[in-house]
Amino acid sequence: MTDQAINTTATATDGSGKTLLIQVFYGVALTVSALLVFARFMDSGLPGCTSTRANNAIQSILRHNNLAGATVSGTREVSKETTEIRCAAVLSTSDGAKHDLTYRIFKRDSGRVTINANWRLQ
Repeated sequence: MTDQAINTTATATDGSGKTLLIQVFYGVALTVSALLVFARFMDSGLPGCTSTRANNAIQSILRHNNLAGATVSGTREVSKETTEIRCAAVLSTSDGAKHDLTYRIFKRDSGRVTINANWRLQ
């Protein structure tokens, strides 16, 4: 009888150790998954005001409006929400004029990122 009690105790200890390990594994996996979902929710997926993607789009808009020689400086974020980012900068044209440049980065319902820009003489 003593041998049976020892074997039963050893089996119960091995099983609870595996159960604890499985619980820890699932706990870590659940925590990581929750953090990833939270990070995705908090990240709008929009490029920042000074990102290469935003700068390239602004330069494309300027070229399309015959302002290929214009430079953009002093770019700053005015506001940021999960659905849009608003930015401001100074636009200097080749004739020396300075303009206030404002642009909005947002996602359309289709998921496509869009940038709308406006400028006016200072």
